[in-house]
Amino acid sequence: MKLHAIALTAATAGFLATAGACVWLLTTYMAGYGPGMLFLEADILLKLSMMICLLLWLPIAGLGVVSLLAPGRAISGLLVAAGVGSALLGLTPGAYGLVRIQMALNAVGPVRFAVTAPAYAEAALAAAVGLAGAMAAFAFGAAAARRR
Repeated sequence: MKLHAIALTAATAGFLATAGACVWLLTTYMAGYGPGMLFLEADILLKLSMMICLLLWLPIAGLGVVSLLAPGRAISGLLVAAGVGSALLGLTPGAYGLVRIQMALNAVGPVRFAVTAPAYAEAALAAAVGLAGAMAAFAFGAAAARRR
């Protein structure tokens, strides 16, 4: 039970940090933009990873409901695997986005932060989407562990 609570706390803290950074970047440097517009203009690899993370919500929700109705160790392991997979599928493209920004800055030279803010917001959005799925999986796992 404690492992689920620790994982849920870590995923929640990461989600709040990345989602907060994305909201701050959108409101400060990209007035009029929303997460939907940011998704539409994102890099293709970031879009793909966000879509896969969103598709992972279906098995996470299904496994979560099953684990609440019939708690078992096998389903709990699948929830943990889905949560870790969702977190990795969000954090890896986030890191890719940051590396892509640094490579562009090395090629171009120093620029104002307002120029790179959309790319930072894309990376934060990808990480937040992945961590949201992980939060759901770990929350279902913690609730199922309490029922046992």
